[in-house]
Amino acid sequence: NPSSILAERAIRFGRVSVYEAICVLLSTIAVAVIAWFLRSAEALAWGLLFGALMRTLLSYFFFSSPKVPKFNMAYQLEMLSVAKHFAVIAAGTLIMAQGDNLIIGALEGSQLLGVYVLAYQFADFPVQFLREIANRVALPVLSSLQVDRERLRTVLLDIMQIQLAIIIPFVVVAYVFAHELIVTLYGTKWAAAGVVLQALMLVILGKGLTHVCVPYITGTGAFSFASRMKIFETSLFLVCVYFGARYFSLVGGACGAGIGYMAAGIGRLIFICKDVELPFFKTMRLALVPPVLAVFPGVLMARFIADTVVWGNVIELIVIVSIVCISYVAVSFFVQKELRYVLLRFRS
Repeated sequence: NPSSILAERAIRFGRVSVYEAICVLLSTIAVAVIAWFLRSAEALAWGLLFGALMRTLLSYFFFSSPKVPKFNMAYQLEMLSVAKHFAVIAAGTLIMAQGDNLIIGALEGSQLLGVYVLAYQFADFPVQFLREIANRVALPVLSSLQVDRERLRTVLLDIMQIQLAIIIPFVVVAYVFAHELIVTLYGTKWAAAGVVLQALMLVILGKGLTHVCVPYITGTGAFSFASRMKIFETSLFLVCVYFGARYFSLVGGACGAGIGYMAAGIGRLIFICKDVELPFFKTMRLALVPPVLAVFPGVLMARFIADTVVWGNVIELIVIVSIVCISYVAVSFFVQKELRYVLLRFRS
């Protein structure tokens, strides 16, 4: 139902969130019930089919029915002029999603590819979570503020601070405790993924910057720049992954992927800073330095305790996460004071 998309663009997320939650709940229950009777992986396929059917039917219950469409050539040509850029972006996104797997699988074999994929899936989780927020919330908000440049600048900085305040702690903790995280969650046979996870932190930083920038670029209509930057990002990504994996195995491939993402993320951020008249280095300092300073005391404390006291893997992981979280929140009251005002502005 197109009306569900219109509800997102109008920033009516109360109804959208209830609709999404019910759809996920019904799909999960359906898969569990079907799996109980079939005792086969076919249950996953039937569950997806049931979920798609429920999403369609429930969309007409939660949102108004769309009007009957009428063909308009002028509108079609206008949409096609924008759609060509999104086609390039979609193609580049697909290539980058699978290109590193294909290259590493061809150069290193399926066993090492499994190690890389496991580390990548763990590292990519917070970025995927934040991407949903950026694409579904930040895009319509920034798009609606095009005429108010001062407000647009403020909201952009707020979004950047919030996202990096989440990504930076994850990056630091995952880098310092990569071995403990992998061994505890997946077992000792996957211990080799710990080093790969550390190398993938550059990917997370690059993706984090990208997901801050892309809603602004598309929301303000810079489609040509977005598609050209995607071509550059995809080309650099493939080249760096290939040479990195060829000469430095998995770690080299992971670092190569990070170089591709970071270069494009910085390029997008420079474009945005020029567009809204923000100093690039000052903006990066305000967004990056506070969360780094806030997370380090807890990480150092947790590292010292983990190296000093002997405990089981699960207990050690719980202690590490607890210490880092409590310390990060406490130190943020002094180091990231402006973040409180940012959250209050978003709530209002």
